Amino acid sequence: MFEKKILVLSVDRDNDLGVKAGIQGPLIGEKSILNAAMELGIADPTESDTNVLFRAINVFRKLKNEGTPCEVVAITGDADVGVKSDIVLSDQLDRVLKKIKSKGVILVTDGKEDENILPTLQSKIPIISIDRIVIQQSESIEETYFILHRYIKEIMEDRKLAGLVLGAPGLTFLLFGAAFLLGKPQIGWFGFLFVLGIYLFFKGFGIDNFLRKEFSPRRVGFVF
Repeated sequence: MFEKKILVLSVDRDNDLGVKAGIQGPLIGEKSILNAAMELGIADPTESDTNVLFRAINVFRKLKNEGTPCEVVAITGDADVGVKSDIVLSDQLDRVLKKIKSKGVILVTDGKEDENILPTLQSKIPIISIDRIVIQQSESIEETYFILHRYIKEIMEDRKLAGLVLGAPGLTFLLFGAAFLLGKPQIGWFGFLFVLGIYLFFKGFGIDNFLRKEFSPRRVGFVF
C-alpha cells in the first residue's frame, strides 16, 4: 500500500500565472512548477507569485531530503477573484486529490488574498502548516518611489478601488473647500458625515449593486 503524501501547495487565487504566463493549473511535480515559476518571472519580474512557487519547491526539497513522502502542487483560480476563482481552485484541488493520496497540506503563501481559500482547503484536506513568505524590498528612496508608483497605477486601473481610495478623499476635499469658501466650515463636517452615511448605507444593504444592475447600459437600452 502506498503511503499518503504531504502536499506542498501554492495557490494563485487571481490566476496571475494564467493571465501573465499562459499557464493553467493544476501543476503537479517539481519540474512543472519550476518551469511555471521561470515563465512567470520572465513575463513579470515584479510578480510575488514567482517567489511563492520557488518557495514551494524549496519546502518540497527539504521534506524530500528528510525522507518525507511529499509532492509539490500549484493550483490557479481566475482573474475574477471571489466565488468564480474559488470554484476553479476547488475543482483543481479535487483533480489533484484524485491523482495523489494525501494526508495533509503545507500551504505556501505570500500572506495576501490567497489565504482566503483556507475554508475550501480545510473542507477537503487537513492543513498541516502555513508557510508565509515575506518579500524583502530595498529601503532606498528610489525603490520606494517605484513601488508606490506601481501600486498607485494598480489602484487607478481598478475602478472600485479607485473610487474608494481616491474618490472618497477627493469628495471630502471638495466639501470642505466649498464650505470654507462660503465661510461656514461646519457645513463641511455636516456634508462629510452625510455623504459617508449614504455610502455606508448603500454598501451595507447592497443598494449600489442593485442600482448598478437596474441601470446598466444593456438594461436601459432594452427599455428604450
